[in-house]
Amino acid sequence: MKRFLSTSSGLSTKSFDVVIAGGGLVGASVALGLATDKLAAPLSVAIVDTSLPPAKEEVYDKPTLRTSTISLKSRKWMQGLGAWKDRHATAFGDMFVYDKNQGITFDAKQDELEHLGYVVENEILRNEMYKRLRELGGKEITGATVTEIDAGISEVDYISDPKHASLVLQDGKRLSAQLIVGAEGANSVTRRESEIGYWRHDYRQRAVVANVKTRDHSFTAWQRFLGKSGPVAMLPIKGGSISNVVWSTTPAEAKALTAMSDGEFLKELNLAFEEDWDGRVPPLAVEVVGKRASFPLSVSHATEYVGKRLVLVGDAAHGVHPLAGQGVNLGFADAEELVRCLAVAASTGRAIGLDEALLLKYQGRRMPENLFMTGVLHSIKSVYEWDDPALESLRSFGVKMVDSMPLVKRAIVKYQTLGDLR
Repeated sequence: MKRFLSTSSGLSTKSFDVVIAGGGLVGASVALGLATDKLAAPLSVAIVDTSLPPAKEEVYDKPTLRTSTISLKSRKWMQGLGAWKDRHATAFGDMFVYDKNQGITFDAKQDELEHLGYVVENEILRNEMYKRLRELGGKEITGATVTEIDAGISEVDYISDPKHASLVLQDGKRLSAQLIVGAEGANSVTRRESEIGYWRHDYRQRAVVANVKTRDHSFTAWQRFLGKSGPVAMLPIKGGSISNVVWSTTPAEAKALTAMSDGEFLKELNLAFEEDWDGRVPPLAVEVVGKRASFPLSVSHATEYVGKRLVLVGDAAHGVHPLAGQGVNLGFADAEELVRCLAVAASTGRAIGLDEALLLKYQGRRMPENLFMTGVLHSIKSVYEWDDPALESLRSFGVKMVDSMPLVKRAIVKYQTLGDLR
């Protein structure tokens, strides 16, 4: 019988097959994947997170700042989990990427696709996932209560019980599990406590995020590279009536962009897309909607995804630059593969926390792809930061060549959207 529990204060010591540390998009998707997979039915699951979405129905009238670009592959998985609603996402049919010298268009129709991807607000997607989890709990949980807590993980104890890993919460309570899934993001406590190796490179950049209304609706994803300071992107949300801006730049400029008036920000934003360029540009931004914020940018990767009774997913295992919007898609791919492995283990009676071959199978399938994408995105970032005229000419020539080769463009689009080069 399936048991799903989101932990709450007052929780006495409980044992589970799987405890997911971190209930963000990726952690919640692991829980939802296990809750909907028939083979994983025997597994009991708990989520620990400092802030869980409310059970009440949310009204999404005002746009939020943090969004994700969802690939067609990720959308298909979310649909299978019952957590996807098209009305909450905005599809884009083409993407235009350019610098001051050269641009390239990726068009869904040219590649025989309906869309290239979808932009969704993180808060909305996460709420829908928890709504679905609660629906499943109501149907499948007998004699179990679903409660919520405001508690985080303070330490991981592998010593007191060799058959289980024990999570110690900030309120002193403990949860034990055959397997812990570390999904708390870049600052993962479970990864740190397990002493898994981890490298991180600080880009010395910050991403400024904002929402703007544009003069015309847009269903194009726009991105312009501005040299060493980084790229600026404009992505459609709220049915194309509003665009989400992600502007990677220096810490000093990020501070200025978040502090200046709305009018000054709009002027700088429009100039960033139009200056020294006479080709396609996004619709004119005419109004800032809500506040602006910024966050630091880095690239990171764990040396292993698997520890003693621990497996890492999402940003706890790897982090990439947001220039291609692939971070959450890589995390969802981790979650999907992990669910597949755990479902097979559950159906064959294998010990999910001690079966090294099983966990290494997950690592073997996910680490190469994540490392590949990490390298690709870091290389793209580096190439577009070239400011030597000769290197700029070489870059422009390369982009022009790719733009003239439909098969190459199609392969890029298929990999980005479907995770498949065929």
